[in-house]
Amino acid sequence: MTPNAKLRDIATKLLQRTQLNEVEWKRSFLEGDEEVLHVVFPKSQIRLLFRSPATEPDFVVMEVWNERKALIAHLKAEEGDDDWELLSGLYSEALRSATKWDEVLSDVERAIAKPGKIGEP
Repeated sequence: MTPNAKLRDIATKLLQRTQLNEVEWKRSFLEGDEEVLHVVFPKSQIRLLFRSPATEPDFVVMEVWNERKALIAHLKAEEGDDDWELLSGLYSEALRSATKWDEVLSDVERAIAKPGKIGEP
């Protein structure tokens, strides 16, 4: 079993590298339209899942998978837990990286700041 301290260290480093736009996060969907963010390495991958159950606290899970697509370890944090800030922050940054929402909003802001008509005819 991989110790949680090692997983926290990995999450912290991934967060830092993601904030610097140095991680190639991808977005995909599992069965039932559940979103997953993932980054693939030569012999492994990291997956991030955010869930918001109706009757339970929100939670984020960071999963480590091997090259045979077997789950090796995971770190889970519910809203209010010690790891919540770390994992929810990592998820938010990974979502920004995967969707490029920050670039999209910047494009819209630049367009609407210009005088005259905006948008393609």
